[in-house]
Amino acid sequence: MLAIGAQLVADPRIARVSFTGSVPTARRNAGVNLFLSRLLRLVAVLLAVTAASFAMISLLPGDLVTNMLGANATQADREAARQDLHLDDAVPVRYARWLGNAVQGDLGISYRTRQPVAEALGQRLGVTLELVLLSQLIALAFAIPMAIFGALRPGSILDRILSGV
Repeated sequence: MLAIGAQLVADPRIARVSFTGSVPTARRNAGVNLFLSRLLRLVAVLLAVTAASFAMISLLPGDLVTNMLGANATQADREAARQDLHLDDAVPVRYARWLGNAVQGDLGISYRTRQPVAEALGQRLGVTLELVLLSQLIALAFAIPMAIFGALRPGSILDRILSGV
């Protein structure tokens, strides 16, 4: 009888093996697989959204440098800005450069405020979290009573209306 990590029952009429452990291996692997699958989807969505945003910004009409510097900028200033922003490179090359920097935490400089984007996001994070928390509390304040009223009379018109909301 070889049973590593399991106990074999001695009664021949009961052919079962009980594993010693809190979570069976198959369920644990399923959880890990689900996590990895969702993580892979998250990365794919982030890549798609950032690539689409980058492409749309590149396709905007007009000259980005003129919009940034204004119409009174000299030709030398425009060329310096174009070279600094690597606007002469192809869009996929610029996206790959931006993505590499973003993965390292460098999100670039804001065109409008001229401050690092990561710093601007950090300044606004507290207010954003307040809004998220407040909106969730308001949603729960409506959802819980609606769920209770719907549960008191299952299948009624009120239940169907509240389920549709």
